[in-house]
Amino acid sequence: MSYFRLKIILSLEFPVKQSQYSSEEYFYLSAELIIKKMFIMFKNPETKVKQYFYYKIFKEQYDLHFGRPQVDVCCECERLNIRINSIDLGERPIMAAKAELTSHKKRTTTFYGSIRERRNK
Repeated sequence: MSYFRLKIILSLEFPVKQSQYSSEEYFYLSAELIIKKMFIMFKNPETKVKQYFYYKIFKEQYDLHFGRPQVDVCCECERLNIRINSIDLGERPIMAAKAELTSHKKRTTTFYGSIRERRNK
């Protein structure tokens, strides 16, 4: 297994979220992932890479954190975006998630708009 292939697999197979409001640029993987789980997903019968090497490359080559940015994304928005970007779902569930996300964003816009109006009175 080449170092280049390992790098491609790490960068493409796991969705990464970027922190938006931090003074530094941080990237986050899902809180449900751990390096051991990622290695198991990566490994195949032809792989001769050991978990330690995978961990070493992960730590040295990627500045990734686990979890989600605490102030960046609403949990509901994040859940729906994960469904929308899922390759395991069919077209209908993805369309339903998109509609639900649109509806959710409209409700939040209305809610925060009413809060702003009350503050300005």
